[in-house]
Amino acid sequence: MSSRAARPSSPICSFPWSPRYVLEMSIDAAEFTRLFAAQRPPADSVLALVDRKGLAVARTLDAAGRVGRPLAPELARQIAGSDRGSGLGRTSEGMPVYHVYARSPVTGWTTSLSVARSVALAPLSDSLAILAGGAAIAILLGLAAALVIGRRITAPIGRLADSAGALARGERPQLAMPAVRELEELHAALVSAGATARAAAEAQAASRAKDEFLAMLSHELRNPLAALTAAAHVLKLAEPSAEAATKARRVVERQTKHMSRLIGDLLDISRITLGKLALDRERLDLGEAVSRLVNVWRVSGRFERHELRLQTAPVWVDADRARIEQIVANLLDNALKFTPAGKAVSVSVKEESGAALLQVADEGPGIAAGDAERFFELFVSGEGTLGGLGVGLALIKRLAELHSGSVSVASAAPAGGALFTVRLPLATARTAREAAHPAAGPGTRSVLIVEDNEDARHMLEAALALDGHRVRAAGDAQTGLALAQEAAPDVALID
Repeated sequence: MSSRAARPSSPICSFPWSPRYVLEMSIDAAEFTRLFAAQRPPADSVLALVDRKGLAVARTLDAAGRVGRPLAPELARQIAGSDRGSGLGRTSEGMPVYHVYARSPVTGWTTSLSVARSVALAPLSDSLAILAGGAAIAILLGLAAALVIGRRITAPIGRLADSAGALARGERPQLAMPAVRELEELHAALVSAGATARAAAEAQAASRAKDEFLAMLSHELRNPLAALTAAAHVLKLAEPSAEAATKARRVVERQTKHMSRLIGDLLDISRITLGKLALDRERLDLGEAVSRLVNVWRVSGRFERHELRLQTAPVWVDADRARIEQIVANLLDNALKFTPAGKAVSVSVKEESGAALLQVADEGPGIAAGDAERFFELFVSGEGTLGGLGVGLALIKRLAELHSGSVSVASAAPAGGALFTVRLPLATARTAREAAHPAAGPGTRSVLIVEDNEDARHMLEAALALDGHRVRAAGDAQTGLALAQEAAPDVALID
């Protein structure tokens, strides 16, 4: 044949697979060129067919001069390197092109398409467009499937990592159940470990708080007991009319009041926690109640080392008088404890924004940033030796909340120190008749005491009798019931 030709051949075998004939066909290489031309390749492109040796079998551009010769070196290296792929290069004519190629697994021949870079984005022929689109769709589907599967695996792992971080911060890990069984088991183990760790941390914190409370309680009780012991010794040795005996009696009175208030606060906290503290509400003037208590403290000498600033206005509230006085007493005691001698303690009562405001300001060391919320936690006290048991402010918060009110603390500018604000709901003002006929004060009462501690029973009986009350006392419950059946008391004090 004068023209170049391709000669594919195939052996014809007989049993047992021994070749008998070889069938060979000669195909004019120009047929491939015409076949390529029929595909309508894009302008400024070269479509070529390369055999296993890297020689061009057909070519759409300059077929006569290039068939039977190798492709341009850059394109030939790309084809020799892999069965399919793409890259940049130059044709034998020197045209810069994008090169795409694919080798047939049957014949080993390679189809090569080189498109000029300037028209690479121009529409391809229908056949190549379908081929490229199908390949792109297949790639996209593969990527989408890989993305979905990857997310199904990585998302639960990421949530597990977040849960582990929450566990490290002492929080409860939150995680939706993943679909992978191993991750479900890991999640269950993580939640179990978190619960165990939290339980251990809470138990440790509770134990530490208990130890700190017992240590502080021992300190708070030991100091007044030491003073009482010394005062009792002085009273034993000194003459009743001597100055030392008078001072000792004042110490006994002051320290017993302190211990009584401390134990009373603890009992009230316990009653509030158990929901057993009931309020005896009445309509009262908050300003008048505060002024009365402040004057009692002033007469007793509680403010002798401090300057007192009192400013009150009539503000009516529906409240338990005894509990309101307890709130005021704890606020005053806290202010005096932290205010240096010679400094001022300010007390005010006013109406503001539809509520009754009780404010107590001191000129003490103030509050650290971020500590305001902790001030009202149970057994949390100030720093240093003045801290105390940490019950008074917690009791103030709970009593205010029982009255549907609130308490807050802030820095008392400009003098420094702390400003405590108790906010209570207003009550309807008294009518003219109620103002003209105030409630009668307490008179003589019939009191029954049931107390198994003999010293406490005798002292309480003597104190009430000195106040003019009719007192009967019993050391056990049966005796107390018998006395109550004989004559019903107005008041029963039962341990």
